[in-house]
Amino acid sequence: MWIKQLHRLLGTIVGMAVAGWMLSWGLSQWGVAASILAMMLLIESLVDRHYGLAVIFITPLTIFIAEYGSASMVAPIAEEVMRARMLDTALGCVAGLGGGLAMHSMRLRRPLRRIENWLLAHVG
Repeated sequence: MWIKQLHRLLGTIVGMAVAGWMLSWGLSQWGVAASILAMMLLIESLVDRHYGLAVIFITPLTIFIAEYGSASMVAPIAEEVMRARMLDTALGCVAGLGGGLAMHSMRLRRPLRRIENWLLAHVG
């Protein structure tokens, strides 16, 4: 759990740099399509072996898919999108770590199990 969250966070940071570099290329529509295809192939070949490397390409792929098609995709907007992506990832990591701590903490597991049993008895 800890390693995967660290891979996700570091991969996103590096992926943001890759996305910024790729956005500076000024690609045509066909160039964007070819880049998306190349990133998808890289992600599919890497995700099973090394999640952190795959995340490096997931970040620019999501930015390209979500934003590059708009006519107003210029550097300030790209920077805003990358900042939002980083914030989303950081919040996701915190939520994942919180859930992992709750699942593995014996002190939290007992009261949560009582709440779960009560809910199952009264709601279900």
